[in-house]
Amino acid sequence: GATSSIQKPVDVVTSGNASENVTGWEAVDQDLETAWIGNSNAGGWWIALTYDPLVNLNSLAIHYKEGSLTNAMLLYSTDAVDWSETAIPITNGPLSIHYLWLIYPDDGSGTVPEVNEILINQP
Repeated sequence: GATSSIQKPVDVVTSGNASENVTGWEAVDQDLETAWIGNSNAGGWWIALTYDPLVNLNSLAIHYKEGSLTNAMLLYSTDAVDWSETAIPITNGPLSIHYLWLIYPDDGSGTVPEVNEILINQP
């Protein structure tokens, strides 16, 4: 069989479930039926991905459930100290990253992020 060239994170941490990050992994499990869902009334949400080795990020696709909050800020870093922001879609790449951080500010609508899949460098 063919081998997958999909770059997967080595760690996933999310807001609202620091002790059990199972739901965060659902956003990177290559299954569009599962989702990471932000806790309601949290006042904002985030999901942080760690890649090792270093990844050259050329493209990013985020698949959301219908009706999801989608206003993500995208930050990236090589050392988790100095962070830079980029837009989605990636227009200033490739970006060298070890860390990718999606932040969803609360827009006051009561809507939460529901992320089915985060895919990087897909054709």
